[in-house]
Amino acid sequence: MMKNKIIYGEEVQESALQAGILDVLLNYLDRFHQDEDVATHCLLVLNCLADCDAGRNKLMEKPILSSLMNILGKNITEDVMESLLELFGNLAECDSVKLQLAELGLCDHLLIILKRSQGKPGEEHQSIVKMVCDLVVLILTGDASMDYLYNKGQGSIYKESLMWLMSTDDNLQIAGSLAAGNFARKDEHCIQMVKDGVPKHLLLLLQNHSGKDGDIRLQHAILSALRNLSIPLQNKPLLTELGVVEKILPMVDVETFPVVFKLLGTIRMLVDKQDKIANSLGENIPFIQRLIGWCTTEDHPGVKGESTRLLAWLVKNCSSKTVLMNLLKENALPYLVNMLNSEHEVMQNEALTALFIVASDVLSEAEKMLREVELLKMAHQLLKHSNDSVDILDKLLALYVVLASSEMMKLEMQKLNICDDITTLTDHSNSNICEKAQKVLNLLKVP
Repeated sequence: MMKNKIIYGEEVQESALQAGILDVLLNYLDRFHQDEDVATHCLLVLNCLADCDAGRNKLMEKPILSSLMNILGKNITEDVMESLLELFGNLAECDSVKLQLAELGLCDHLLIILKRSQGKPGEEHQSIVKMVCDLVVLILTGDASMDYLYNKGQGSIYKESLMWLMSTDDNLQIAGSLAAGNFARKDEHCIQMVKDGVPKHLLLLLQNHSGKDGDIRLQHAILSALRNLSIPLQNKPLLTELGVVEKILPMVDVETFPVVFKLLGTIRMLVDKQDKIANSLGENIPFIQRLIGWCTTEDHPGVKGESTRLLAWLVKNCSSKTVLMNLLKENALPYLVNMLNSEHEVMQNEALTALFIVASDVLSEAEKMLREVELLKMAHQLLKHSNDSVDILDKLLALYVVLASSEMMKLEMQKLNICDDITTLTDHSNSNICEKAQKVLNLLKVP
């Protein structure tokens, strides 16, 4: 009855808390932890209390968390253990409690439970293994708790999670990959993790899961970790030497969009300032065709955006005219031009950089297509709405300067009457913008 009342009335919950129900429940849980019915009922009520703000705040106090944690070390049944882990998972959804749980040593308790449950037959033990793994990963999603548990690469959870990557248990493999991705949210961690051989373990784990029939959860977790590890500049050549791109490239055949999104992001990180990788991918026609196909998808905005960004990064980082010509032949330009319409300035910047390179290196081959996709019209719209962004204006004017070397594009610019808008920039507060604006006007022969 108490459980039902607490579930359905927040006022009743608050009254019960004021009456000291938590002390009663914790006392009963401590005294009767071996009685499955009593312990389970106490934990069900505690879980209900955790769903209201007052109850959650009270349960997050360190003395109460410590009391609950002590129960983990006692002789309790699997059902009671599951209910207790569910309560900790409920509380750990709140970022503010994740560090408290880490500091109180919850994860060390969880490792003990994990070792006790591993290898035992029965679904209940596998369920506990999964709940422990999920709870550890959940705690690692907090920045402060993750940093605390990493402990400069010496944390027990960090070291244990590396061992999970070499396990034959699916739950541990996925948890190890997710843990690696969470620990790799700081550059200094990423650099040390590469030295610790984490990418090698991830790639070995991926060997049997890189195709269409691979475990989607594992694919997503591994790619998330590899992407994060690829962010620091000094890691990129090291991961290139490990052949990361070559080993994940077969995953272009995977059709699950969340996995594709992580795949594209990982490749984009590894293309950055790696011209050999950019050239290799840009000369891989089937890959380019697949990439452009993703640029058209409306089923996953993340994949659509990430694929167009990768196109722009290939242009930016390649050192081969062949790559640019391949992109022209496969009709990539419309997607680069459409990036100018993005609501994100970073994507507008990337598009302008890529279009500037195309216009500088292969304008004679690209000018007809650029005209057909109305580059100048879109650029003009961007010009009208970018007065507050010096970076966008700078790149736009640089693009205009290059395009003005083409008589066809110069004529288009004159027809669009862009000169009035550019003239206003000759009085811009940034001297570089003033100079470039005047240069464009001179090239268009405007007095």
